[in-house]
Amino acid sequence: MSDPARRPVIVVAVDLSEYSEAVLTHAFDQAVRQGRPALHVLAVVSDEPRRWHKPSAAELEAREEETKVALAELVPRVLDDAVPEAARRDWKVRLHVRRGHPDEQIVELAEEVVADLLVIGRYGHASRRRLGSTADRVLAQAECPVLVVAGVRQRDEQAAQCPACVAVRAASDGERWFCDAHLGGRVSSSVARLGGNFARGGW
Repeated sequence: MSDPARRPVIVVAVDLSEYSEAVLTHAFDQAVRQGRPALHVLAVVSDEPRRWHKPSAAELEAREEETKVALAELVPRVLDDAVPEAARRDWKVRLHVRRGHPDEQIVELAEEVVADLLVIGRYGHASRRRLGSTADRVLAQAECPVLVVAGVRQRDEQAAQCPACVAVRAASDGERWFCDAHLGGRVSSSVARLGGNFARGGW
């Protein structure tokens, strides 16, 4: 039996690329439906070698500081644009920056906070027919429901917010997020794997 006093917990993994705003927007869409959610937004600084170069401790520390600054700027900006203040008055949002393998750190955080939902994007230049490697590995390991934000590609005309969508959000106090033209189009997401009880919560 679920505890109504416990908050639904949503973990959102972003890579601070051009796709991150879309991933956050979809996560906030899920959060609005929960009333009093606890959101954990995670960015991982990869310590994997790049082109035969193993990053030093100093390089990783510098990347972590840069990531903290970027994440602290990104999340409030997208939140202010996407969710009316009245609709998020009871939200709790925590930012995380971790070092390691992205898929391992994402799954580890989800387990630590007993996530009810994990939201990730299909990152990089993977084929449109399959998930990017990080998302693929997360799906293989995660024990909670996973929402994969698909169809996010780098196109300037898609990056701008639709004025009609913004108007719908404001008029409905966050009850509706997208105009009729975008309900099933470019901003659609796919639930790649479901399981568990999203109302269970945990904070």
